[in-house]
Amino acid sequence: MTTAHDPVSIVYALDEACNAHDLAAVMVLFAKEAVVRQTPAPDGVGVYRGKEQIRSWLEWQLPGFHVDSRDHQASGDTVHWSAAVTNDMLRQLGLNQPTMDHNEAVVRGGKIVSFTVTSQALIARADVNVQREPA
Repeated sequence: MTTAHDPVSIVYALDEACNAHDLAAVMVLFAKEAVVRQTPAPDGVGVYRGKEQIRSWLEWQLPGFHVDSRDHQASGDTVHWSAAVTNDMLRQLGLNQPTMDHNEAVVRGGKIVSFTVTSQALIARADVNVQREPA
């Protein structure tokens, strides 16, 4: 049985909000002091601390975004899962098919405090640095 604050339920809510391209709904799921890590870092940064930096990262990730998550494994407040992901940034890199990511989220008090995305397709590429459009 899952509850609204169950870590796996929070991950499902994250996927749903991301697939809806609902930035406000995504941001509600993150704690004020949350940290996001993306490996490798397509923009050369890779670590985003606090809601302002996470919002900026998401604004870049969400256009054209779709995720199909599977194999959720929870241990305490930590969830590991795999996800097939597409978005405009990946298509800009020439990755037109979904890429497989390995993810980890730490959820405390119903909020994501840590979120790590590891993209096998980007690791396999030497030219992962993408320039962001100015806001």
